Amino acid sequence: MKALRIKVNSVRPDLAPHLEKSVESVPHVQAVRVDIDDSCIVVEHDGADPEQVTAALRAEGFEPRNG
Repeated sequence: MKALRIKVNSVRPDLAPHLEKSVESVPHVQAVRVDIDDSCIVVEHDGADPEQVTAALRAEGFEPRNG
C-alpha cells in the first residue's frame, strides 16, 4: 500500500469527516486521515490516481498545494 500526503488550505475539524468521505470515494483509496494541525491529508491507497484525489478535494472546496 502507498501513501500520498497532500497539503490543503485550512481544514476545520467539523469538515474533516466530510472531506475523508469524499476522498475515500476515489477508486483504490483504502483510508484517509486528515491532519488538522498540519493542514494536510494522508491518503493510503493501492494505485489510486492522484489527479482523482485532488479533483475530489477541489470538489469539496479545498485547494491542494505543494509543500
